[in-house]
Amino acid sequence: MIILVLVATLVLSTDAAGCEGKFGPFIEGAAVNKQGEVFAVNVGSQRNTIGRLSGDCSLFATVTDRPNTELNSIRVLPDGRMLSTDTRNQRVVMVSADGKQASTYCEGAGMVAPNDLALSSSGLLYISGQRWTDATAVGDGGMWLCRGSVAQQLTLLGRTNGIELSPDEKSLYVSEAFNKGGRPVSNKIWRYALKPDGSLGAKTLFFDFMQDGSANVDVDGMRTDTKGNLYVTRNEGQAVVKFSPSGKILKKFTLNFSAPTNLELGGPQGKTLYAVGRCGIGVPWGSGSGCVQRFSVEAPGRALTLLQQGKPQLAQAKSG
Repeated sequence: MIILVLVATLVLSTDAAGCEGKFGPFIEGAAVNKQGEVFAVNVGSQRNTIGRLSGDCSLFATVTDRPNTELNSIRVLPDGRMLSTDTRNQRVVMVSADGKQASTYCEGAGMVAPNDLALSSSGLLYISGQRWTDATAVGDGGMWLCRGSVAQQLTLLGRTNGIELSPDEKSLYVSEAFNKGGRPVSNKIWRYALKPDGSLGAKTLFFDFMQDGSANVDVDGMRTDTKGNLYVTRNEGQAVVKFSPSGKILKKFTLNFSAPTNLELGGPQGKTLYAVGRCGIGVPWGSGSGCVQRFSVEAPGRALTLLQQGKPQLAQAKSG
């Protein structure tokens, strides 16, 4: 009887989140607020929108302060304000807690199509970015840091996408990919030690996807839980992969769509994995609609845990 109970606790549940048809094919940036509600970008066909993945999956905000805004990643603050990357305008946007106002939080002409965000408990904002080319070169991506209104370049790399902090904030994870002939041929996750001032220290390889034969499958959004496990979306790989803090693959969550773009650990206790991406198997980029799938996990997410502690606190955004 004891063995049966232990096995039962390891079974993870999965279901559709109920947002079918509400989001477009560029659904991205899953992020949790203090209450455990999860949000994503690209409501309907509009790329300058943020919507809810909880409840009625309704529109939360439309960012119109600059033309051609294309939102990608989201991080939520304890007071309900949101930070979101605008890939087209090389900036990070601050959205008010009621979703009715938006302004530029930080920007930089040297930023390469800002993509994903990682936010420290002290308010340091790390940004990845990527320029898609047939043959990737160093400089087609990198990392930037916002301490205020100006984005500071930390390093240049190949295409960078997923970016996340460890729970103790001593390490920063970032993905790097290279294309050849218009297709990915290399995907790695690097781990950078962080200095006390938030700048980058030593760089070590966390995982090279040559090891499992999937170097041609892009890494997309990443999140950590409170135990230090790293969850990684594999865009066109139909999976979210869970890594231990030492880089060991612990589990693969198989999805019912092949192109997941991001994930978040939400719900009231932070133990529900929300994976978002383009619906269907093998559906072309930019086509169709956005899908959401949920799984139960064992440990709460880092983001929700910090929010429930009232962290981080940021200065008011400057006007755009």
